[in-house]
Amino acid sequence: MNHTHLSQHSEMNSQFDDQYIRLIESTKQFFTENIGAGTEWVDGDVKITLQDVLALASDPKQTDPNKLKHLLIQTERDPERVNQADLNYPLVVGTRGGKPTKILDGQHRLVKAIKTQQPVQVRMLNLDVAPDHIKQMFGENFKDGKKKGKSRPGRVKRSGASCNGSVTELRKRAKNSGGEKGKMYHWCANMKSGKKKS
Repeated sequence: MNHTHLSQHSEMNSQFDDQYIRLIESTKQFFTENIGAGTEWVDGDVKITLQDVLALASDPKQTDPNKLKHLLIQTERDPERVNQADLNYPLVVGTRGGKPTKILDGQHRLVKAIKTQQPVQVRMLNLDVAPDHIKQMFGENFKDGKKKGKSRPGRVKRSGASCNGSVTELRKRAKNSGGEKGKMYHWCANMKSGKKKS
């Protein structure tokens, strides 16, 4: 193969690499905009999407996952989903008084990070200054420092619902149930699904 053919071959490889990189980036953008956009929290007529939350959250910051371990919801998780969780996506954590109070998105990623002892990227949502509907959705009344209403876990039990089961099963139960019970099934599914990037 002469120098001309080598040069053409190199250029073709370079073009292929560029196309491959663009394909990967567009795929990531699709998942971010479409899969992530499907994550939402619903309480009655109020609906908040992951994109709403991200618009208010801080820039990503590297964090030791063990510092957030106490925020994990104690529930059984699909090991396969944990293994497939993508640590390239930041967790979203709500804060109050500068301290983390709850994981809004990324439960499976945090479990994986703790298991593999890898640092995680975290975006913080300051609930002290968040809009009222955001504060209400995530259960805090910051004017008097008390939780607004009853805790969701207590409401789940009283409604006759249960957070046991997969996200798909919980959403099916929510669809087949009405009133408070249906809302609590929706809440359980949202808490388990997180972002749906895992």
